[in-house]
Amino acid sequence: MINLSSQIKQKNQLDKMALLIREYRFAIGLTQKELGELSGLNRNTIVRIENSQNISVQNLIKIADALQVDLNQLFAGMT
Repeated sequence: MINLSSQIKQKNQLDKMALLIREYRFAIGLTQKELGELSGLNRNTIVRIENSQNISVQNLIKIADALQVDLNQLFAGMT
């Protein structure tokens, strides 16, 4: 059973990953729409991911490829 402390920790880690994705996107000057186009995801999905929602490994792989970063870099941001 997951306790409240574990849920909070997991949420904080997802928030960190979402922020890191946003920072990488800003660093290379992409809009959410442009990142969506490069990753094959729609803008609304990018918005949800950057708001720590709808984060799946499949979407993270697509985003990492579009941002030209190693997927491990996104996971490293969660620690």
